[in-house]
Amino acid sequence: MYSLPSTVLAEEYIDGKEYSVEGFVFQEEFYPIGITKKFIEKGPFFNEKGHIFPDTSISKEIRDVIYQELIKAHKALGLQNCFTHSEIRLNNNIPYVIELGARLGGDYIPRLVDEVLKVDTSDIAIRCATDRFAKQDRDNQKIDYSNYNGNYASIYFISCPKEMSGKKFYEIQVEETDFDIVELSSYIEKGERIYTKDNNRIGHIILKTESFEETYQLMNDMHKYINIITQD
Repeated sequence: MYSLPSTVLAEEYIDGKEYSVEGFVFQEEFYPIGITKKFIEKGPFFNEKGHIFPDTSISKEIRDVIYQELIKAHKALGLQNCFTHSEIRLNNNIPYVIELGARLGGDYIPRLVDEVLKVDTSDIAIRCATDRFAKQDRDNQKIDYSNYNGNYASIYFISCPKEMSGKKFYEIQVEETDFDIVELSSYIEKGERIYTKDNNRIGHIILKTESFEETYQLMNDMHKYINIITQD
């Protein structure tokens, strides 16, 4: 106890919908790639249930405000030649920056960006860091929101109910549907016992769809299509 610092950091709680912005800084200028919609559980842990990239439901006016706020945040931190992942919340259409890191996003978000834009976000990060970016490269690595008619990629994290704790895992099954499954992955092996934790994640499913509305509905209904099979 005596080695713990005596100071406490208290932060204001910001309510509202949560998003992340994937982007990069090159030669001191911030280039946003696109906005990711985040699905968050209620408090106190606010575990992330899934993501959709890109989020095209935000109006141009609000999107411009978000980007301008992040431009100021990136300049304040003095970031140069790096990929960035920013997390924000919108409260009464005002963006609040919750976190900004000079890194790729977690939770397979770069995989969603790669699926939609047909790019390699790791390569973008490397070329930023090594000063090997051409102007046409910078212009091509972003979502054109003015006339977007591309696909949407989403990830849904499969959680295990606490009553399954201690049972042996067999497999994850997805009922037949008309959506495009890019990947279905489990984090535990067949026959391994399930031990639930705070977020109870045991796997994920990555989908590709053609409209934001369809994807949004799927994310809310995905639990209806997934069955976790256990062994006796």
